Amino acid sequence: MVHEFIPPGIIFWGPGIRCHQCLEILTGSCRKLSNSLIECFVRNSREWFNNFRPIGVREHPSQIEAYRVLNPIVEEDGVKKFLLELDVRRFKPEEVIVKTNAKENTLTVQAKHKDDETNFEYLRKVTLPQGVVSKDMTCHFTSDGILQIKAPYNAPQEAIAVDTEIPVKHE
Repeated sequence: MVHEFIPPGIIFWGPGIRCHQCLEILTGSCRKLSNSLIECFVRNSREWFNNFRPIGVREHPSQIEAYRVLNPIVEEDGVKKFLLELDVRRFKPEEVIVKTNAKENTLTVQAKHKDDETNFEYLRKVTLPQGVVSKDMTCHFTSDGILQIKAPYNAPQEAIAVDTEIPVKHE
């Protein structure tokens, strides 16, 4: 059987080429490409990985924010309090509005920035845990653009669990 020369990257079913031969050619090309990529990666991996540095949870503002939203109750000097840290570094302090809603038991942080070249907004609404004293809440805009919202926290009384048999009524 005579095989025609097939330029690299061109695979087709033509005269004298059967389906299984095309698959063999394709498989061989993929294997060569895979080996080439592995060789390149192995050769350059040490240099590539040395350019990365792990980021601690206290270093990156978005990680701090995600952690604080999920874990807003902290303990400092033996006293529990509410602490929320939000990344609003793209905004000026006067562009940030912080409000609570007693009816919904929520805290809303809203920021808007608009100038000739840019226009962006930030909105974060968080349900306050039971026990947060929102009337004593304070808010501080740090020099690195983190908005720290603090409030006293009084842990709510835990309900006492009692086994109870509930009668079933029937008609």
